Amino acid sequence: MNVATFLLRQLAAWGVKRVYGVIGDAIIPLMDQFSRQTELQFIPVRHESAAGFMAAAEAKLDGSLGVCIGTSGPGLANLINGIADAYADRVPLLVVSGQVASDKVGSDTKQYVDQQAMVQSLAGYSALLAGPGALPAALTQALKVAIGEGRVAHLSVPKDYWMADVPAEVRPPEPFLTAPPVVEPGALEAAAAMLRAARRPLMLAGHGSRPGAGSLLELAETWGAGVMLALGGKGMVPGDHPQVLGGVGQGGSMASHRALAAADLLFVAGSSWWPAKYMPQQIKLVQLDRSGANIGLHHPVDLGLPGESGVVLPELLRALQADPGLERSGWVDSLSGWKREWQETLAAEARAGGGTPADARTPAGADAAPPASAPTPVHPAALVQAIERVAATDAIITLDTGEHLLWFNRHFAGNGQRILFSGTWRSMGFGLPAASAAKLCRPDAPVIALVGDGGLTTLLGELAVPIQEGLAVTVVVSRNGALGLEAHKARSEGFRPFGHELRNPDFAAVARAFGWHAWRVDHQAELDGALSAAVMSGGPALVDVHTANDPALFRPGNLSPAKG
Repeated sequence: MNVATFLLRQLAAWGVKRVYGVIGDAIIPLMDQFSRQTELQFIPVRHESAAGFMAAAEAKLDGSLGVCIGTSGPGLANLINGIADAYADRVPLLVVSGQVASDKVGSDTKQYVDQQAMVQSLAGYSALLAGPGALPAALTQALKVAIGEGRVAHLSVPKDYWMADVPAEVRPPEPFLTAPPVVEPGALEAAAAMLRAARRPLMLAGHGSRPGAGSLLELAETWGAGVMLALGGKGMVPGDHPQVLGGVGQGGSMASHRALAAADLLFVAGSSWWPAKYMPQQIKLVQLDRSGANIGLHHPVDLGLPGESGVVLPELLRALQADPGLERSGWVDSLSGWKREWQETLAAEARAGGGTPADARTPAGADAAPPASAPTPVHPAALVQAIERVAATDAIITLDTGEHLLWFNRHFAGNGQRILFSGTWRSMGFGLPAASAAKLCRPDAPVIALVGDGGLTTLLGELAVPIQEGLAVTVVVSRNGALGLEAHKARSEGFRPFGHELRNPDFAAVARAFGWHAWRVDHQAELDGALSAAVMSGGPALVDVHTANDPALFRPGNLSPAKG
């Protein structure tokens, strides 16, 4: 078989379902072979950075290998943003890029660049295929690095190699690459002893603890611990539970920050977010993570547990349930009191910004004209609370980067939903492509994207993908006419904001031009009806919401940066 066919069959054999990319001159033979098979789905996007974001989002959602492709030169250059997102959030990604013909490598021919130098700082493996016969070994190495180590792997293929013969058989999958580490019994006993000794225990749970989510809240109740949620952990446990304190970091919960300041032990479970500026000087640290490399990454820990949360958390729960001496009622009362005070603060914030109208009405339809009266901007707190009201418990919510993400962290409690975002790289443009990828991976799950006007216009052309693929996603645009995060931060640091203002199109009209259902919300009273109509529309739906600029999160006490 030829190089292109071998590549596709090897990917399918190792469990890949779809590949994201943009066709280009250096991968035309590969695209021809895509058209001749049915095991892999090719998802054409409008900009390669969206392909990278979609592949990274798939890896974040399912823990499976994300795959994206691009042509030589600008194709790979455009993929870099998505590659960096996968690198920064440590998810498995395979990047296949076409390269100029082998006899032109190193020359000044059009679209040539040293691709290995380009991705060197982001990839755990990057190789230029030296010849067709090298493909089986090179591809296997790339797959092992991506799947086994959770890193970015990259393979460049010169365009004249695609149709050359490969004298080899497809290699069967190697499931041991994803086998979880086994925790030593002695480490579990030591961890249980530290948990028993803590008088003011606290947990920080991230997306890595989802496999053990069924035991996590029960462990907190048995142990008498508060639960702080990293953004990726939102929805994993009911946010209205009195011991679930909310987010942490900028825009996070004051209940979380007060508990962290008073706690004597912090148990970090599956979270790469580290609240450095909120950490007390003296506190015991226990960290559980599937990847041993993540343990102690930000700060030395007193005890590390490399293991799968779905195995370790039930074991710790059993150990603590067997201890009749656990009693933390005073601490639990404090946690519950801080939680009640925080909920009152959130309710007041939303009321000040418009609140939940009693007369919320459903718009006449997607083509209804905007109201003639002067707009009354929706407060971002009220917007997030409205999204939570319409989000089903099995919904996937994707977030773009911007001020709206901080308000989401502050106000979204969660109850079963899954959150996807650009955690450490924090690029604008992630939200819309991630929503499309999430719907492709989980076609039966409702998918909602919350994006800013800056983030949406970064990759506005990707509105074509849900129409093209028949994806019923809902996009909610927080439109405040500015790059608000940067403007508020500049002011808080004593600088004059400049270059932040946005002159936006009518996003609802643009969406309709692409074939979407669309609503424009300029008044608080229209919000709930428009969101409900959008999620029930049965197709791609966009709600363009005029939101207020509120610098509250950048006042003293809220200035620490939030990370994923």
